[in-house]
Amino acid sequence: MLDIWIDTESGMQAHRPTEEKLQEFAAAVGGAGGLFLRMIRLGFAKEKYEFFLHADDAGFHLSHHDGISERASGKAPVDLETVVRVMVGWARQNPGWDQGVDWVQRRSAPASEPVPELPAYIREQVEGHVREILRTGFVARSDVAKHAEDHVPGAVSAAQAQEIATRLWHERLAEQASWEGVTDAERIRNLFVFHFKDQGGIVARENFSCCRECGISKIRNMTSPTSRGWVFFHTQATKQVVDTGRLPLYFGSLDSYGTLDHQGGWEVVDGTDEATTAIGHEITAAIRAAGLTAEWNGSLDEAIVVKNLDWRKRLPF
Repeated sequence: MLDIWIDTESGMQAHRPTEEKLQEFAAAVGGAGGLFLRMIRLGFAKEKYEFFLHADDAGFHLSHHDGISERASGKAPVDLETVVRVMVGWARQNPGWDQGVDWVQRRSAPASEPVPELPAYIREQVEGHVREILRTGFVARSDVAKHAEDHVPGAVSAAQAQEIATRLWHERLAEQASWEGVTDAERIRNLFVFHFKDQGGIVARENFSCCRECGISKIRNMTSPTSRGWVFFHTQATKQVVDTGRLPLYFGSLDSYGTLDHQGGWEVVDGTDEATTAIGHEITAAIRAAGLTAEWNGSLDEAIVVKNLDWRKRLPF
């Protein structure tokens, strides 16, 4: 699979497609796909790492940019075979991926000023912190430099933080390029984003709030009159799962009903112990059905713990 997201003018979309799927989409440009196709390299949406394929009466034309510099193919149209080779190469960042196309530079990146070196002990602290948050997989590219700058207050300039953030972001992308198939972190995400909601009214949040108590108070405000329950794991758990492989999930049940006030508001009422126990068993069963290990003793005072996780979460885009 390619670490890209693609869409066409006509609305065709694919996340992490195969090379064959990319070729299928490219062949549709100028026809069922509309007049253009866009690729975004995952992990770089905020920086506009985008690639475009355009079609007109003459044939295919290419362009790509990173938010600063931009190139486009010349006047001569590009054949479909070259289009697919270049686009796959761009997605994989293969050496020489842009060869065979007459590129025209539209915008160039300005020359950058040299960034002063940090003292070794400061750099090691900051890099260690940044690598840790990148391993959790929840920090957006635009926020990484802020984490780097704030880790040792007053010791790291914005330019130094940006250099560390960019370098380590690329480092993590290179690591995840070798991952095959669906990871444990993606199985958890699929449960939270799709299964719990689709199976009937369980509000689910990942990396949510700072702790159990705050999470419970906040997630109850995110439910609706059709919600049966909720489940979440907090940010402290996210940090721990990277090293321990253990992820505690907190859950509850609800009785929701509309109030009679003129504003149409509604009130959340906690469900019975029996209803909460049923929600716990339902969540545990879903985790096991996804091929993961769940441990729960049936007590409402205990969290469900997902164990033996190999936490490889691809960077957000």
